[in-house]
Amino acid sequence: MKLAINILVIAMMTFFCNCKGSEETTSTNEIESATEPASEKEPEIQMMAVDIEYSPKETDALTINEVSLDGGILTVIVQYSGGCKDHEFNLISNQRYMKSMPPQLPLYLEHEANDDNCRALIIQTLKFDVSKAKFSGSSAGH
Repeated sequence: MKLAINILVIAMMTFFCNCKGSEETTSTNEIESATEPASEKEPEIQMMAVDIEYSPKETDALTINEVSLDGGILTVIVQYSGGCKDHEFNLISNQRYMKSMPPQLPLYLEHEANDDNCRALIIQTLKFDVSKAKFSGSSAGH
């Protein structure tokens, strides 16, 4: 059964408004060390998709435990039910900035469970390159 997970985050766009430096969240590291085995490798960085025609759609259930932004990399720690099949995640933006200060950009996280009916509680760290979302100053208010 699919449940609607519409908006991942109205991301920390302060970074994308030409701010210098990066923010580091220590609680992210604490969560990673508490939930992932030491032998697990660093997650692969996926590119954020940009689709100006995108509108939110139904997706499989998940819980977002933590979100952090370091440079152009958005780290999302999610939890979901499964364990028998591979799950797929996509981060999508329609590049429609909100009229706000600082400008904010809705990001949508799609989760495809591939009909995984297992009930193990999985906690997974996802990393996305969101550097394409940097606010240029000309696309606010779409």
